[in-house]
Amino acid sequence: MRLKYVFIFTLLFLSKPLFSQDSIVPKKIKVATLIDTMFIDRNINNWSIRLFTNYKLNKFRIGNSDQHLVYTPANLRRYGIGVATRKFVMDIAFNLNQKGEESTKRLDLMVTTMLKNNQIDFFFQRYQGYNTNNGMTEIFHPDITTFSSGIRYLYMFNGDEYSMVGMKSGLATPKKTVYTWGLGGFLFFNQIQGDGSTLTPEIETFSNEEARIKNLFGFGAGVLANFSATVPLLPNFFATVSITPGIGLMWKRVESESVSYRPENLLLYQVDFRGILGYHLGRFYINWSAGYGLNETSLDFGQRILLSRANLKLALGYKLRKKQTK
Repeated sequence: MRLKYVFIFTLLFLSKPLFSQDSIVPKKIKVATLIDTMFIDRNINNWSIRLFTNYKLNKFRIGNSDQHLVYTPANLRRYGIGVATRKFVMDIAFNLNQKGEESTKRLDLMVTTMLKNNQIDFFFQRYQGYNTNNGMTEIFHPDITTFSSGIRYLYMFNGDEYSMVGMKSGLATPKKTVYTWGLGGFLFFNQIQGDGSTLTPEIETFSNEEARIKNLFGFGAGVLANFSATVPLLPNFFATVSITPGIGLMWKRVESESVSYRPENLLLYQVDFRGILGYHLGRFYINWSAGYGLNETSLDFGQRILLSRANLKLALGYKLRKKQTK
């Protein structure tokens, strides 16, 4: 649990320069005023509302090339409503479970904002209940719980012409092909725990003590590079793609049913892909968006953990407009 507190403290520590005496923010500006200035857009023409459906899969795999387990949440389809401006996008989703269906309890929050050349992504996820698959059988474990949180920062060198937030919100319609790249860093925290070993009985029989993981804690940090491009297609259509690889270090603690250890291999590999296909017609817009991300690190003793995120979303939106006075 200490790693969770270290992660929260680090976020607070990194945010301190924004409000320090050497910050570009004037000392007399109150926090509420700063938030209002940076994130609140009072021009109704810069707002949109939307309905969406999405398929979101956050799974992880523990093991090696010869023997591994895949942990997949249930009830992957979601529906929701959202609001967006040129500065941020916020969606609220709901799970629709069938009666008697084994379900994963989940809490998802993801915020993306673009402030001039600064792109910031923050996510918070808590899942409880996973299907475990060893390639032969699948069992639902209601006790397995995961908690993940992180922040990613990119300085986009052509941010005045490229905004992923603007395209997601339906308020930006690219008129020309734009290429850009960025540099930045990330912080990442992950926790996996269960009432007992997270292995299935078939695999546990042939596994060593270190592989019978009951709790896993990890805190990582690293650097990122990004390449993004936007291309106008047919009239009112556009496509954009973003690729962000990264590398860093992750400090981990593993607890099994009988031993506890800290893996010596700290390397953390990360890659993220995002894409949008958009269409505009008057005040209405449709966005087909997709995202896929991977985080991989070693647990020693021949074991590795691979965390993957996949998201497919279809959003139908409406751009608000102020009534014109005669």
